[in-house]
Parts: sequence; structure tokens; C-alpha cells
Amino acid sequence: MKTQKKNIIILLIVLIIILYLCLNNDFSNVINEIKKMNFLWLFIAIIYVMLYLFVRAINLNMILKQFNKNFSIVNTFKIVLSTSFFDSITPFSSGGQPAQIYLLNKSGFKIADSTNSVIQHSIVYQIALVIFGIIAIILNSIYNILGDNNLLRNFIIIGFSVNIAVVVLLVFFSFSKKINLKLLTGIINLLGRFKIIKKPEEVKKNIEKNMDKFVSNSKQLFKNYKLLVSGVFLCLIGFFFLYSIPLYISFGLNDFNNFNFLNTLVSSSYVMMIGSFIPIPGGSGGIEYGFIKFFGNFISGSRLKAMMLIWRFVTYYLIIIIGGISLLLYKRRNDVK
Repeated sequence: MKTQKKNIIILLIVLIIILYLCLNNDFSNVINEIKKMNFLWLFIAIIYVMLYLFVRAINLNMILKQFNKNFSIVNTFKIVLSTSFFDSITPFSSGGQPAQIYLLNKSGFKIADSTNSVIQHSIVYQIALVIFGIIAIILNSIYNILGDNNLLRNFIIIGFSVNIAVVVLLVFFSFSKKINLKLLTGIINLLGRFKIIKKPEEVKKNIEKNMDKFVSNSKQLFKNYKLLVSGVFLCLIGFFFLYSIPLYISFGLNDFNNFNFLNTLVSSSYVMMIGSFIPIPGGSGGIEYGFIKFFGNFISGSRLKAMMLIWRFVTYYLIIIIGGISLLLYKRRNDVK
């Protein structure tokens, strides 16, 4: 919790800096643009965020069905909402996976099965992220949507390389018995340290006995092509919802001419690729910079700043708020300490 408090403080500092840079010498114009926002389009943008999270829940639930066929999509959605809080306040979204493992364990899943499910879900998510990035790069090279900028091109190369590296590492974790054992042992030691697991040594011995089954279940994702392909397809749909949001925000600001699905999806994909290697919770700073630079190809000035601030609130800070509320309700209903 001390670490999370530090992350929140960092977020607040970065937010203040971003607001200062956006509003400095242009405060009244940016605020006036924000006041013009049509609440119907804003509501649609919020619905798209929730659809993105719900698609992630459907995806995770499909994987969880391997271990518990009766686990409902509603319960999975609650867990996704709750853990989105930790995704948002930790660097590289690293806090969401341990939180999911913990909440799944509290919901009746074995540590090994919950870890297995979260790793499989992460693999599917990262594969879809890379595929969407490849599509965006191809479309941009064909239609020259975003022009040419050496600095941004280098950022994209780094971000794309990081995403591919994450996929490789996740697959490696899944297939390596030795690394899996170290990973699970580390998680159990952490949970034991906070008294979440009462007898960590017994749990570790049990996992060592069943490690072959764990690795076999990990490999099952790549043997079950239907689950893998459908999972990746669902993630792509989720990214479509998430990456489309700037378009509806532009409509809400009464701009119906400068954006379409093509340039919005490509620009959003590039923005997220830049954010993937920023070692600050939520990629803060880098995400905003990328948004201003990429979407600045189509609009500029106070409207661009207003659009970025609204977009960032809807796709990031609102998720923190929803995730935090969901986590508090989940803890209260399930006696999670």
C-alpha cells in the first residue's frame, strides 16, 4: 500500500504538470472548449470505455472456464473493474495481474489456476496489441496519415519492440517449468508476507507437486486454437472501442470534419505504443505528449488541448475512479482485507 500511495502521489504531480502545460497562457480558451462538450457524445465515449472493460472480462472468463465452468461473467467483470484500479496506478500496468490472481483466489480458484489464467489472458491481450499496432503501421505507411517525424518514429519503434518483447517473455514464462516455479514461489511469498496465505510453505510444496500440470495447462492455450483466436479477436474488438473514443470526443466538441475512424484508430494505436514504455503509472506524460503530437496533425490550439484532457479523463482517470469504487465494494461484499 505504501508503494501504491507513492504511485498516486506521482500521478498527481504529473497531472498538475500536464494541466499547467495545457492551461498555461491558454486557460480561458481551453476551459471554454471543454464547456462546449456535448454530454451525449461524452456519454457514448464513457459507454465505449465500459464496453472495452466488459470485452476484457468476457475474454478472461473464457479462459477461466477451463478451471471453473460455473464462474459467471458478472463476477469476472467485477474482478476486471476492481483490478483496473491497480492497472492504472502502477508502472506498465504491473499491479493488475497480482491483484487479479489474489481476487480470483478469494473467489475459489487455486493460486496455480488463477496465475495460469492471468498469464494466458495477458498473452492474448499482448498479441492483439501487437497485431493492432502492425495494422496501424501498415495503414499509416499506405495512406501517410501521420506524416514523418524522426523522434516519434523512434518512439513507435521502441514501443512496438517493448510490446513484442512482452509477448515473448509471457510465452517463455508459460513454457518454462523452472521460471514458472520461481514466479509462483515469489507470488506465494508475497501473499504469505501479508498473511493472505496462512501456510505458504505447504502451498509451495503442493505447487511443486503439480507444476507439470501447471505448465501443461499453460501450453493448452496454444493447443486450443479456438480459444486463442477468439481471445485475440475479442481483444481487437476491445481495442476498437478504446481507440475510437477520440472520434466521439471530437464530435462532442462540434468537430465533425477533421477526424474519421481511420485516422483516429491509427493515431490512438500510436499513442498507446508510446505509452507502453513510459515507466510512470498510466504512461503519464508520454501518453499526453503522444496524443498532442499525433492528433495535432488534424487540429491544433485550445481545441486539441481540450480534446486531450477530456480523452485522458474518460480513458484513464475515470477508470481509476470506477476501479477504486468497485474495489471498495468488492472488498466489502467479499471480506477481502
